[in-house]
Amino acid sequence: AVTDPLQSDSVDPNADPEPAPVSKMLARDAVTFPVMPDEATQKKDGLVATRTDVSATEVSIKLTKPDTDYQTTFFFRKDDCWHLYRVKDDSL
Repeated sequence: AVTDPLQSDSVDPNADPEPAPVSKMLARDAVTFPVMPDEATQKKDGLVATRTDVSATEVSIKLTKPDTDYQTTFFFRKDDCWHLYRVKDDSL
């Protein structure tokens, strides 16, 4: 499940004078699925997943690719069910 709207944070590498953070709220119809690659795709693409349990009802999963700038974190929250509420892409 994905929250509507989904918070999407990224970095604008072309901002002047230096890269700047960008935050958007994406309506469900603007979200491309799957949002987070499945385990088979992660393995095929050489991504490493690190899970952090923030609390009993919040978890984050960071995907990184060694020796690259790829770093995306997916934030999940549990209400009635687990849902993705934020994606943070720190890749340049």
